[in-house]
Amino acid sequence: MKILNIKILQNISLPLFLLLIISCNKNEDKILFLDRQKEPKYLPSKSNPTKFDQLIFSAIEAEKLCTEYTHRVNFTAGQKLKIMHLLSKVSTHVKHIVSHYNEILFIFTPVDMNESYDYLNGWAMISKAFIWQMEYAISNQNYDAACEWFLSTQQFGNILLKGDATHASLGLNIINESRRHMVNIIKRFNISQLNFLHTKLSTICKTGWNFSLTMDHEYLNIKNWIDTLEVAFFHKKMNYLNQILKNDSKEPIKYLNKLHKKNIVDQKNFFYKLRLEAEQEYEISLKNSKYPLALRSSYPTYPKKNRPWKRFSKHFFSGLKSLQPCFDQMEARTKLFTIYCMIYLNIKTNHLSLPDLSKVSKTITTDPYTGKDFIYYSEGVHFKLYSVGENLTDDGGISNETGTYPDLILM
Repeated sequence: MKILNIKILQNISLPLFLLLIISCNKNEDKILFLDRQKEPKYLPSKSNPTKFDQLIFSAIEAEKLCTEYTHRVNFTAGQKLKIMHLLSKVSTHVKHIVSHYNEILFIFTPVDMNESYDYLNGWAMISKAFIWQMEYAISNQNYDAACEWFLSTQQFGNILLKGDATHASLGLNIINESRRHMVNIIKRFNISQLNFLHTKLSTICKTGWNFSLTMDHEYLNIKNWIDTLEVAFFHKKMNYLNQILKNDSKEPIKYLNKLHKKNIVDQKNFFYKLRLEAEQEYEISLKNSKYPLALRSSYPTYPKKNRPWKRFSKHFFSGLKSLQPCFDQMEARTKLFTIYCMIYLNIKTNHLSLPDLSKVSKTITTDPYTGKDFIYYSEGVHFKLYSVGENLTDDGGISNETGTYPDLILM
């Protein structure tokens, strides 16, 4: 290992002081960065583990037990049963941990462009086992067990929402997939099961979702990526960037090669404007996460020309922009399902649907798109409940096959 002369780095306008180490091994084309102000990777405690530590150890154990399955996408019925058996102890333990989901502090460490996510494969495997346990219970008409496993998937998913965009993507997938199974059989549940679901989901809805935390974490990643990009640029490690960014890198790296021939002011200005745009995108995303869609600010419209960093913006900032629409759908459908449980509970006990939503908490009836109540009509045991969706217009509950447009319905 050879440490570069620090004087070289004085020309780099980094917000953090970086020390660049380049491996002298010719077979390695890697750059390692040591950041004096960057927190080291979080290490879980074995002697006195927190609930989050226990989730980490469970992920490690799950990945160890299911190594041959961690990268599979499709599974046979036999493979599902085998994985459920292999992870039976881990799943039971995690099920207990996530029941305290609101007490769990997600310890997030920013990742670099070339870094893999620790524990994500293990958590993905556990989430699959949770959903399969629920499916298995449903197929055996054991609806008590199905309700319990469903609740655990919701709680587990909500914990993962506290990470960055990648963690949140897994969390949203768990929450949405498990709910889809339950929507199809909600009419089969008895009074006790409906009351259990309504009570537990009401707690989740009333606690709320801190989407701004996810935005904070994703922005930490973005700043890390831009730092890496700048250091790689000033040390002319274009091959390194090609390896990381792959298909997205051809045009922007071509421009960076031309930028090497320009003066230091132009070079610094490129990274300054990229950082400035990142900050603007983050601040808008953060502000928007606290309001319904109807009250949100629009993202700025950038000029098509004289913006050579636009490909990097598209690559780095996509997580910030894509998160909120996914959060809106998840929040709306979680609330809709909670209200559905209360309506069917009333049908089972009083043989009538709810006349209106006045007895339901405002926290639950508020549509994340409009900030007003969901649309609800009822007559006898029949009812219609939906969100106006992203077009903010009541289209009478009409929706497409995905249930998202023009109105958003429960699926």
